[in-house]
Formats: sequence, structure tokens, C-alpha cells
Amino acid sequence: MNFNAKNLLLLLVFAALFTAGCTAQTSAGLSEKAVDAVVVAEERLIEITPHPTTPAPTAVPVTPLPTASIAPTPTLAPTPLPTPDYELTDVKNVEGYVGALSVNLRAGPGTQYKVIGEYECNTLLTILAKTEEWYQVELDGKTGFMLKEYIGVGAIPTPTPKPTAKATSRPKTTPKPTETPKPVAPDNSGAGSYSAEEVLLTAQLAYEESRRGDYDGYRAVANVILNRVNSGIFRSSIEGVIFQGNGAQFSPAEDEAELRSVKPSQTCIEAVQAVFAGNTVFDSDVYYFRAASKGTTWGSHNYIGTYGGNAYFS
Repeated sequence: MNFNAKNLLLLLVFAALFTAGCTAQTSAGLSEKAVDAVVVAEERLIEITPHPTTPAPTAVPVTPLPTASIAPTPTLAPTPLPTPDYELTDVKNVEGYVGALSVNLRAGPGTQYKVIGEYECNTLLTILAKTEEWYQVELDGKTGFMLKEYIGVGAIPTPTPKPTAKATSRPKTTPKPTETPKPVAPDNSGAGSYSAEEVLLTAQLAYEESRRGDYDGYRAVANVILNRVNSGIFRSSIEGVIFQGNGAQFSPAEDEAELRSVKPSQTCIEAVQAVFAGNTVFDSDVYYFRAASKGTTWGSHNYIGTYGGNAYFS
């Protein structure tokens, strides 16, 4: 019992005693009442004494968990396109056509690139640019690359029928023995069915393409020109073959004025005359040549031989 409760009990006892004395009870009766008053006071004290209160539990502070921050998804930069490992030279949208039975259109200038189309002979196309061995062309709504040797430049040629040789009539008299002709100084005359101007133009090209080489080198270049004229695939004239596609077939022919100003050697002119007169070097299907330094393997072409610094292919 604490201090306040004891004081309260004493007050109640004194009050009870005072009440008992005022009523003039006997001493014995006073004592009994006094005792009863003390008992009543204790009961009241018990009733009014507060029970100890259990303190409310102290709230334990809760530390909030850290909020996980979601990192933003990084924006991927676009992968840059690879830089082409080749250079293109513009040829100003030259018209042309497929010059072989079936030619693949590839995504790049090389057989390692994907085939994006296949086209038959005489399919029209537009030549946009060129590399050393390939044309960049546009046809059928696609842009890709085809090997130069499978492309005809310009309009599709109309095959020129060859004249039928007339039968030689039997001489009525026995011919006299032919005298051996005296040597004649070489000149720039025509040969076979070709004019002096055609011989000269071919000699000018052969002189440049064979790098001012030798007799056999000049004959080889002239033979390729003659084979193309007779092929039915390329142009049907000497001038048409040499300048086909504004010089796209032969590098020296890209500048016509400069080519026509070349002065070929007399040896070169004689070599061209010999080929045009029938003294050829190759079979009729040899249409292509390139610098011998590039090797003797060239796509699907068949290597024939090397003359005057150039390797020739069918």
C-alpha cells in the first residue's frame, strides 16, 4: 500500500471514531463500532485502491525496407552498316541487257554475296556503276551486281546474217603460175571485209591495251574484237564493240577523242591486218581478257593463254 492509501485509511478511521463518540455509546460498544468502522474503511479502501495498470507495450519502430529502384532499360544504338570493301564508278545510267543464258544478280560485287535474282538472256537492265569486274545494275525493281562479261551494253543487237559464199567457178583455162609478190612496204590498208579506218581503230585500241607490247599481244587483242563482232552477243561492228557502253568494255575507249589520237606502231597495224585477214590466234568464243598480274583464275571463265601482258579467257 502506498503513502496516499495509508493516509486515506487513517482519515476513515478517525471519522468512524468521531461518529461513534457522538452517539454516546458505551465503551465496549464504542470499541466494537470502532472496529467495524476500521473494517468498513479497509473495504472501502480496497474498493477505491486502483489496481496496478499494465503499461501499454512500447511500439517498436519498424524500419522500412529500401525500395528497389528499377534501372531504365538502355536504348540500344542501331548497329552501323558495314562499310563496303569496294569502290564504284558511276557510268551515268547506261542501258544494257543480260548477255548470257542465265545470270545471277548478287547483293555485292563478288560470288561471296547473296544471289537476289536470276535473269535470262536479253533481259533489259540499266547499268548504274561499275567496279573492275562487275556492273551495278537495276532491273525488275531490284539493284544488284552482275559480272561485266555477262552484260551487253546498249541495245540488244540484231544478228547480222552472214553472206553465203558463192561457189567458185571452175576456170576454163589452166591458170598461169602465180608469181611471188615483191615485198611491199606495209601500210594502213583494210583487211578482209574491214576498212582501213576499222583496222586503224582496232590497232589504236590494241596498242593501248597491250601496253605497246609485241606482235602476238596486238593480235590477241584484235582477235577478241573480231570474235565479239561475230558473236551475235555484242555489237556487230568494230566501232560498236570498241565503244559499247561509252567505253565501259575497254578502258582506253572511255575517252574516244584520246583513243583516236593514238599513233600505233606499224607492227601493231600489221598484226591487226593479219587477224582480220583470217590469221587468228583464238577460237571464236574467246571474248575476254584482263591484266595477267591478276592471275589466270577468273570466275567461271576458262583460261586460254597470256599474250602481251594480258590473260585471255573464253
